[in-house]
Amino acid sequence: MKHTFWILAGLIIGIGVIATVPSVTAKYEEPAYTVLKKQGNIEMREYSQKLIAKVNVTGTREEAASKGFRAIADYIFGNNEEQNKIAMTVPVLQERLPNNDTMNNSQLSDEATLAYAEDSQWIISFVMPSMYTMENIPKPVNDQVTLEEAENATFITLQFSGGASSSNLADHKLELDTYIKENSVDVKGEELYAFYNAPWTPPFMRRNEVMYRISRSGSFGE
Repeated sequence: MKHTFWILAGLIIGIGVIATVPSVTAKYEEPAYTVLKKQGNIEMREYSQKLIAKVNVTGTREEAASKGFRAIADYIFGNNEEQNKIAMTVPVLQERLPNNDTMNNSQLSDEATLAYAEDSQWIISFVMPSMYTMENIPKPVNDQVTLEEAENATFITLQFSGGASSSNLADHKLELDTYIKENSVDVKGEELYAFYNAPWTPPFMRRNEVMYRISRSGSFGE
């Protein structure tokens, strides 16, 4: 009987946790976009102009994500000239900058490249709530945090679940890279990773994306 009780209790708690996860993430604003084309979990999206807060950080992917998140979170939680809080948004974006050590080493797998050199360069950014413009948004106190107006852009994206491990990201980057090559999609720049959920979200319920800026040329499965 005790064994059955604990099984039932665990199921109830588990269901309760799952039921609350969508409400945790649903309250955060997400940048608006238009889906131009879709094939499975791959989408071509058009994003309109948006205001972003970003920081350039150095380190492995995991170190950079942590340092960058803390710096921008500090800014939006009130460490700005007006000492005003800015609403959290999703996703948190991580973009790898070109690095000769990783780009020229053909012996590295995608997974190894993602977690490679300690001096790798990354941009971590948050999209600011749509109510803000460059004129009315609180200005950062930390000079490492900068504000930028990102112009209209088209992206190709692959959505996937699971944790933010280098292996999971590398597997899905390879899937998107393969699709891009097979469909002659014109990519501009390095990949970005987008993370939408809090760390306590069960991995199977997380929304992650790998994405590239693109031109509108390419067949995209047509």
